[in-house]
Amino acid sequence: MADALDTPGDVPPPRRRFHTRQTTFRQLEIFLEVARRGSVTEAARALHLAQPTVSTQLARMQEALGESLFDQVGRRLDLTASGEILQRGCEELFEVLERIDSRLGALHGLTAGTLRLGVVTTAKYLMPAYLGAFCRRFPEVEVQFSICNRNELVSRR
Repeated sequence: MADALDTPGDVPPPRRRFHTRQTTFRQLEIFLEVARRGSVTEAARALHLAQPTVSTQLARMQEALGESLFDQVGRRLDLTASGEILQRGCEELFEVLERIDSRLGALHGLTAGTLRLGVVTTAKYLMPAYLGAFCRRFPEVEVQFSICNRNELVSRR
């Protein structure tokens, strides 16, 4: 007697589901940076991560999705058809998230004005990454920052 869950031989197997819910926002950010740059090494540098970290997160993501997202062409990584679909989806997702952040910030009056920052000399290498993201998120905020040593910074308080 056949079980109700048995399928006849002429019925195609069910389509597999992509498990995008198993991926994290950080993995999507990493994927998007690799897709934009075509290089794990360049993406790692831009994200201030170690290259093996980027490679590991991409591998986990591809495993969870059951799809290859890149083809290696020489030293460059090119997107597969699945990778192109994911890239477009990620770009749309992050645009929506930025709009949500901006709207939530607007509720608290955090969308315009001047932000003055003083940073120590060693932090000047980190500031562009943080300020770039901030400026994209809050385009109406003017950012002014100066680089100085610790003593100067403390004396300005």
